[in-house]
Amino acid sequence: MGDRDVALLQTSSLYRSMEVLLDFFLVVLVVILPFEKRTAMIVNTGLYGALGLIVILALARRTNIRIRTPLDLPIFALVLVAVVSTLFSVDPLVSLKSIHRTLIQFLLVYYLVIYAANSMQRVKLLAFAFVAGSVPVSIYGIFTFFSKEGLLDGRVHSTFYHPTRLANYLVFVVAISLLLEAHYRSRKALQVGFSIVFALASLCLVGTASRGATLGLLLGFLIVFGPRKRWLWLMLAVIVAASIAIVPFQSKHLHFIKVAECFSKRIDVNMLLGERRLLWQSGMRMIKDHPVIGIGYGKTFNLLYKSAYAPRGATQDHSSAHNIFLEFALEMGPLGLTVFLWLHIMIFVSGFRLVRRRLRPNTFARALAAGILIGLIGVTFNGLANYFYKDRLILIYWLFVGIIFSLNRMASRDHVAGPASLKGSAV
Repeated sequence: MGDRDVALLQTSSLYRSMEVLLDFFLVVLVVILPFEKRTAMIVNTGLYGALGLIVILALARRTNIRIRTPLDLPIFALVLVAVVSTLFSVDPLVSLKSIHRTLIQFLLVYYLVIYAANSMQRVKLLAFAFVAGSVPVSIYGIFTFFSKEGLLDGRVHSTFYHPTRLANYLVFVVAISLLLEAHYRSRKALQVGFSIVFALASLCLVGTASRGATLGLLLGFLIVFGPRKRWLWLMLAVIVAASIAIVPFQSKHLHFIKVAECFSKRIDVNMLLGERRLLWQSGMRMIKDHPVIGIGYGKTFNLLYKSAYAPRGATQDHSSAHNIFLEFALEMGPLGLTVFLWLHIMIFVSGFRLVRRRLRPNTFARALAAGILIGLIGVTFNGLANYFYKDRLILIYWLFVGIIFSLNRMASRDHVAGPASLKGSAV
């Protein structure tokens, strides 16, 4: 096929229809991801349908389907260590299933975004789809909070299986919607829309009672913008005030003693860390007994915890050690932890360079990248007391990692070819 044939193909109705269909698959995937219950088939259809269309379009355009990213080498190392740890796992079948359900899927999401989000128009489509998709999630969460239906230990989990997963998801929603609201101040309709999304997501986040996610969100804003932003402290005051204000709604009787009791439980360090401290001790014992290659990638913690490492008198099962770094160390040994740190250091270094040096001020791209970076910081910070590398949350996490590196690639083109390659970023 000659260059003329390629040009004709790219202007044909079939080619345009395939591009529209790719947009449809991407929107479906992004909107459905937070709906954990009974949507696996829809997510897989969106994921593999989009990947198939990307391959077809790349072949039609005669473009190189291989795109290099700075994360290729640490990703390859992570896959290699995961495979080796699976071979020596305490249950290789469980580890193999985990590789398919988490590792392969989040890497597919990452490379899907790298290949598909090759223009600001498509990045914007993904961002708007994500923000719009959060509205029913937040509304349903708020409804369950005030109706007292579908709560888990008095905490909101909405369309997710656990409040902590919902909280981590909402960290991205709050950060992105707030910064896009600030970006669109000259367009009142969009500003009002993003303000509503921010308010709904913030209220739902408070309902999750996730201290780690809330602190991580605030830490992300402090790291990215510093302490001099007045609106940052205003947001902090609003979230703290809302957290205190909803305590009575979580109690059965609205009297002072009950409110004080509920609030004291929220800030009691011994109560907050008591169970996690036992899990961390169990995790350290697993590392001591399996110091080289770990116990095996994936959902292997629960197998050993129940059989040999649960504290005396423990009545509850746990699927992880509730610390992302400890979990990688016990699953894949010190090498696995090293690769994990290498991978995430590169993610954050690239994110900071993108926001602070490579993108022009007052653009959509910079506002979105800053919101994503804050979300990544918040979720990773929450990983000090939780494990987020599983299920839908990790797909959402790596969706945004992909957008960060897509924006990096477009910024590199902008540096070489001029501002036209980032056309639309200031819209």
